[in-house]
Amino acid sequence: MTRIFSSFKRARTRPGDALACDIAASCVSELLQRLRSKTTEMSAPEMRGYLRARAFAVVRTRVEQTIADGRLPAADKDELIAAVLERTVHIVVRDLQSPPVIAVPSPHLRLRTAA
Repeated sequence: MTRIFSSFKRARTRPGDALACDIAASCVSELLQRLRSKTTEMSAPEMRGYLRARAFAVVRTRVEQTIADGRLPAADKDELIAAVLERTVHIVVRDLQSPPVIAVPSPHLRLRTAA
């Protein structure tokens, strides 16, 4: 049985992947606050381009702070900026386009359990 599962390749993760997720999460809240009202009438591709342009300065600043803190070598700066920028844009577009979740009361559940 172990032979079957050992034939699958493990997902390769780069050392900066977890760090890119953390930086992207910190950039998302700032961008959502600033850009929510400006992107209401945009299509998805237009919104992605607009967000990439606006998010670059925020992402670059956060990555440079991370390098200054010594959490990442300066040689990986460009790769990390690209990864964080794409993750940030993806999360912001997803959050802006998804409708809010509204809880609907379910009165029929009480009747169903009694039957």
